[in-house]
Amino acid sequence: MQTIVIRGTDGKWFETSGNLPPITPSDRPPYYGLRADLRVRRAADSRVVGLEALEFTASQSGTGASVSTSLEVPEGRQVVVGRATLGESAIILVMNARFID
Repeated sequence: MQTIVIRGTDGKWFETSGNLPPITPSDRPPYYGLRADLRVRRAADSRVVGLEALEFTASQSGTGASVSTSLEVPEGRQVVVGRATLGESAIILVMNARFID
């Protein structure tokens, strides 16, 4: 399992990329990219992070996978964004939202 921490600003795009751990010891590390337009809004007694035009891509040895969507992530909650198959393995994208006040 790999954790990626991203800090963003309301109303701005964020983008990050890098390598994930190898799926098996003999594999080359998969490359990933993640970007979205970040929006913050208040909902009742909490905040919600909106991710518009979210794109997650992963590739390894000529095989690629992607997840494209828009979603909202309530503060402190985990949301399963999607699942992508990369070769014979699956990448499950899970996000949560935390605020630094």
